[in-house]
Amino acid sequence: MLPDAERVGALVAELAMTIATAESLTGGAVAEALVEVPGSGDWLAGGVVAYHSRVKHDLLGVKGHRVVSATAVREMAQGAAALLNTDVGIATTGCAGPASMDGQPVGTVWVGISIPGGTIAEHHFIEGDPEQIRRGAVQCALAAAASLLERGKRTGP
Repeated sequence: MLPDAERVGALVAELAMTIATAESLTGGAVAEALVEVPGSGDWLAGGVVAYHSRVKHDLLGVKGHRVVSATAVREMAQGAAALLNTDVGIATTGCAGPASMDGQPVGTVWVGISIPGGTIAEHHFIEGDPEQIRRGAVQCALAAAASLLERGKRTGP
């Protein structure tokens, strides 16, 4: 079990929140990591694997044509939370190869986290083969979610 998945689970449970995922690059691996956390059935609503751009647009509400961008990942996180009626949305998009996408080089990772009061997007560049890039993206997404939830816990509503 990934430590940041446990942290996210503990924080979401403590804050009495629910969570949903929208994943392109990671293909459901963020949701899989969260499922492994004991008690996840209480706070994990589900996830959308939006691998094709059409799904990002039609189901998650991504408006622009660039699906590997800060704007797209924010819209994906917000779309997942809205679609599955949750407090928190975690989204991933990027390019694991073999070729660049939307003008972004292989290794580009965007993570979006939506919580009540705001949505963030983080850019990462991860070197390696596609599996290493996807694994790194999962870790980045969980770390970002844990950090944002921790900050929210400290500052309160």
